[in-house]
Amino acid sequence: MRPIPNWANKIVEEIIEQKQLTTPKIKWIKSKKFRYYAGYAFSHEIQNLRCEYHIRITIGKKLPRWEQKLILLHELAHYICKKDEHHNEEFWTTAFILYRRYKLPMRKALQHESAYRKRAHKGYLIARRTK
Repeated sequence: MRPIPNWANKIVEEIIEQKQLTTPKIKWIKSKKFRYYAGYAFSHEIQNLRCEYHIRITIGKKLPRWEQKLILLHELAHYICKKDEHHNEEFWTTAFILYRRYKLPMRKALQHESAYRKRAHKGYLIARRTK
């Protein structure tokens, strides 16, 4: 495990400040063995008093920066939406608005996310119209 990269930390801070949310706990893991990547977001209650939100990101070797950024923004979209049904239209719209704001190559993001979920395409179209 390694600390979250500076560029990623800056994105998290900007989004948290804009959305007025508490900062999630983020684990950033860089794999030297594998080429895969993964993101996982979850929350849990602590002694029935408060809820903590965690994001775990595993980055495979030689993964391009834009894909690392996409994984981070995808998990932050989960955090922003905080719904039981994670991959609904609101989620995908939020995700693609973040992708555009942080200058991801939108066609590559759409291709990446469409392989994951068909509803991603609708979110992409809505985000294109949103400023």
